[in-house]
Amino acid sequence: MVFVDDISNLPETKLKDLLTKNGIITVISIPMKIRLKNRPAGILTLLFKENHTFDKEELDLWQNIANTVAFGIESIKAKIERDELIKRLDMMAHTDKLTGTVNRHRGIELLEHEIKRAERYGHPFSIIYFDIDHFKKINDTYGHSTGDTVLVKATETIRRNLRATDSLIRWGGEEFMILLPETALPDAVHLAQKLREHMEKRSADIPVPITASFGVAAWEAGQSMDTLVHRADTKMYEAKKLGRNRIAY
Repeated sequence: MVFVDDISNLPETKLKDLLTKNGIITVISIPMKIRLKNRPAGILTLLFKENHTFDKEELDLWQNIANTVAFGIESIKAKIERDELIKRLDMMAHTDKLTGTVNRHRGIELLEHEIKRAERYGHPFSIIYFDIDHFKKINDTYGHSTGDTVLVKATETIRRNLRATDSLIRWGGEEFMILLPETALPDAVHLAQKLREHMEKRSADIPVPITASFGVAAWEAGQSMDTLVHRADTKMYEAKKLGRNRIAY
C-alpha cells in the first residue's frame, strides 16, 4: 500500500505534473489481493482533491473493497478460461484430427438438423459425397504418410472453395461428405464439378496426382438421412464405374 498525503512533496515527474493539473492532492494505492495466490490482481488507486487522512478502520474497508474487486476480476478471468476450454474440447470432440474437417459423429448431427430445418421451412439442401481415387494404391505404393498428406491437401483444396455455411465432413477413411444448406441440385452439381477440377489441378507439391469421384444428391421431402446418404453414395460409386475423376447425380 502506498500513501501520499500531499503530492507537492513528490519529486518533479510527469505523473506529479498530471495529478497537479487535475487538482489532486492526496493519493493512496491499495493492492487488490487474491486469496491463496501470492500476487495482486491489480491496484486500486484513490485520488482526492483535498487533504485526506485515513484511520485503520477506513484503510481496512478500502482493502476489503480492493480484495472484492480482485475476486471479481479473477472470477471473470476463470469463466473466460473455462469457456475457452469448453470450446476447445467441443471442437476436439467434433473435429477429425488429421484433416481438421468435421468428424462423422458431428456430421450426422448436422445432417439431422438440416433435415429438420428443411422439413419445417421447405428449404432445399444437397449433399456431395466424394472418395479419393485409388487411395489404397497410394498407401500401398508410397506409404501411409503420403496417404495422409493426400487427404490433408485434398481437404484444404475443398475447403477453400466452400461457403462459410457449408460443412466438410470426413465420413470415413478417404470418403468425405459436403453438406450444402440452401442449395438445390443444379447448384450442387455445378459446385461438385468445380471441386473436381480444382482437385485435379492440386497435385504439384506431392508425388502423386489427386483426383476424386463425386456423387451428388438433393434432399427430397420425407426422405430419411440414411436414404439421402445412400443415394449420394450410390452416385459416387456410379462415377467410379464410369472411369473415376468425374461426378454423377
